[in-house]
Amino acid sequence: MGTLWEKLTKNRVEKPKKVKQQVAKLAEEKVHNPLNLKVNSTVSIKTIDLEDSVFTVKGIRAIDRNENGVSHPIVDYDVASEDLSNTIKKRIRLYPMKDGNSQFSNDVILFDLLAEFPYDENYFNQLASGEVAEPTLKADGTPEIDNDGQPVFDYFWRVNEVKSAWDAKTKYLADRNRDGEVDPSEIQYGNLTYWDFYRDTKDRDDNPVQEYYLVEMDGNGYFEIWRGVKIDPSRLSA
Repeated sequence: MGTLWEKLTKNRVEKPKKVKQQVAKLAEEKVHNPLNLKVNSTVSIKTIDLEDSVFTVKGIRAIDRNENGVSHPIVDYDVASEDLSNTIKKRIRLYPMKDGNSQFSNDVILFDLLAEFPYDENYFNQLASGEVAEPTLKADGTPEIDNDGQPVFDYFWRVNEVKSAWDAKTKYLADRNRDGEVDPSEIQYGNLTYWDFYRDTKDRDDNPVQEYYLVEMDGNGYFEIWRGVKIDPSRLSA
């Protein structure tokens, strides 16, 4: 079994030869799943604040965005680390890379859920501006205030200066009955509209990093806002 590093590199390890015996495919093998992860498998995220936690894959969401007849597959891995005192939830998103010179086939973004709320017409209309702002938070989680006593904001702009929203189809895989596998009846199909924003900033060690702000609206008009940073794929291991 290859490491996640090997699965994300274009120079992949040699695949085992196919056997003649027909074996029924698992649900996770029928969707875009570059890491070949299964629901309930474990993942480690080797960042300073998460390297001591072990995460379990709670759900896999395959996203198919069709643009002018061309499919753009994206995948989300919803993971959680749970113990008696704390639960940490993250979303690992893989975007296919356009840079043919990179050794990796996907960009990896680590997201946190920032907010969720029912449909809001005013908010929906504001998204068309191509810019969003969030209060800048200090290390202790409190808002940063400037010398004039005014709040400081982080500004995000649409990726590739796209103004309109993206529409996509989704398949969400989860072991809802907790029998150890994803049955066909446990796959949820849906529609998704999303707006992707980004900004160039620096991490806690003053290194340049890209931060992303993702607004999603499901088929019922329910909004979720996700905020995250691009990470090195080598920081993932299974």
